[in-house]
Amino acid sequence: PEFHVPLGDCLTGQSPHLSGAWFLQLTGTKAEHIPYRGAAPALQDLSAGVTQFFPGVVLGLYWPRVSTRAVFAGMIAGVVTAVVLMLSHRDPWFGVSAGFLALCLNFLIVAVVTLATPAPSSRYAADAGIL
Repeated sequence: PEFHVPLGDCLTGQSPHLSGAWFLQLTGTKAEHIPYRGAAPALQDLSAGVTQFFPGVVLGLYWPRVSTRAVFAGMIAGVVTAVVLMLSHRDPWFGVSAGFLALCLNFLIVAVVTLATPAPSSRYAADAGIL
């Protein structure tokens, strides 16, 4: 089967929809139009990728040892998981939203990578206010 990029909008026939259609025409990309009944459902689907910033922010505020490398690893794993589940039409997966599953995996990856990474040296930690 031929792959089509999902193109969602809540303003069918208005400028966001028409500019998306124009972009598809210019690039020769095939798309499946997904009309939403308002901005709320569109934002809910969009949030599956956007909420992947949440674990890094929360853990960074409350767990000073969290590393940048761990946050990036978690975000990448979360976004890839959400996108794969959505594009393979497995959202929800066993009744659980792809965005929520990706968010849980993100938290887990951040924690595991942080714990697997050596703690910062005590001098650096004292200078940064971690200790």
